[in-house]
Amino acid sequence: MAQLAFYYFRWHYSRGLRDYMRNWTNFIWFFWHFFSIGLLAKTFFAPLNRIHEQSERAGIHVEEFFQNALVNLIMRLVGMLIRFLFIVLGFLSIAATLLLGGFFFFVWLCMPLVLLGLIAAGVIFFIT
Repeated sequence: MAQLAFYYFRWHYSRGLRDYMRNWTNFIWFFWHFFSIGLLAKTFFAPLNRIHEQSERAGIHVEEFFQNALVNLIMRLVGMLIRFLFIVLGFLSIAATLLLGGFFFFVWLCMPLVLLGLIAAGVIFFIT
């Protein structure tokens, strides 16, 4: 029984800890890629849908030019708003992952010691 406990502690504080850290960083990278934060930051000022209409009338028409420019400006602002919201949501998800991961890292470190304390106090019994 003592040998089994030794192997558990060795696993828990070596490979188990390494696996926990790897999974924690995988969650952080998952949210980074899921929300495409890098891509959204690169294309932050790009329009959502660029409108370019060909006029059926001959010649240059100033009112159509300004109408297309206004619609493109509005689409650019809407695109910026949507990208900003997704970037903020992505960073909030990463921050929550960091905070929760840090809390559960502390729980992971203390878990075997708490179990030993409960066994020593007689709260947990083993039937052998």
